[in-house]
Amino acid sequence: MKTEITPFLQELANEKTVNVNGKPMHTAIYNLIVSRRDLKLWSRGMKPHRMWFVTDVKRYFGLKGNDRQKLVNQIENLVETYAK
Repeated sequence: MKTEITPFLQELANEKTVNVNGKPMHTAIYNLIVSRRDLKLWSRGMKPHRMWFVTDVKRYFGLKGNDRQKLVNQIENLVETYAK
């Protein structure tokens, strides 16, 4: 099985950080945590903000499918893998 290099994995390879509560956090991990929140809101029928689209999240993380709960489960698996 061929592993797809997603924009998330490319950004994870960078050392770029963002300041979160006075401490540096990897930009890709920050995007993962915020996107998990946004996907959970979307799965409950709320759009996080007017310019938010689920296709952008799917493309960035390489998520597959259209079932809301399946997408939430996929991003939860990414959080368990990378946000430790």
